[in-house]
Amino acid sequence: SFVLEAVSVNGYCLHHAVPALREDKEFMLSAVKADASTLQFAADQLRRNADVVLAAVRKDGFALGYADPEMRKCKRIVLMALKGNPTSLVYAAEELRGDRDLVLAAIRADGSVLGYAADWMKEDWDFALASVKANTAALPYVAPALRLNSDFVMAVLRARPHGLATVEEGWRRDKAVVTAAVETSGFALQ
Repeated sequence: SFVLEAVSVNGYCLHHAVPALREDKEFMLSAVKADASTLQFAADQLRRNADVVLAAVRKDGFALGYADPEMRKCKRIVLMALKGNPTSLVYAAEELRGDRDLVLAAIRADGSVLGYAADWMKEDWDFALASVKANTAALPYVAPALRLNSDFVMAVLRARPHGLATVEEGWRRDKAVVTAAVETSGFALQ
């Protein structure tokens, strides 16, 4: 249809479409497949529909932000969103932002995702260390108490000596810390 062609060029066009189109599941499935952001214009019942939401987040994980809050609690939908865009974790329900496996999988792709995770994860020694081992870019999002803890920093550098570039500046001046990183990998200073 003409409207679907317009939507594929500019999803915002759907904002002006008649409600009947925004309530039509088949039309909205086609619309979100063309432009995931059109989910924001879907009728409420379709923003709660798993098929429509999955199609949207499959196209662009950020479409999770337009889904009904109940859909943001669905692990299957959130996993699909994270697959396409790990930072879409910001739109996941709070309980999923505290799901260890889900968050760690997202961190592997983008360390900054730890910034959207539950606070306990940033403060938990084991989880924070696992996050940094998976992706050193997570280190700036670890709780300050851990980032400033010499034992934690040494554990990070034993596992990921290239993480020397991401530790707090004071640690990069600490002879024992730098020595430990270089002893683990001669490339730690590169």
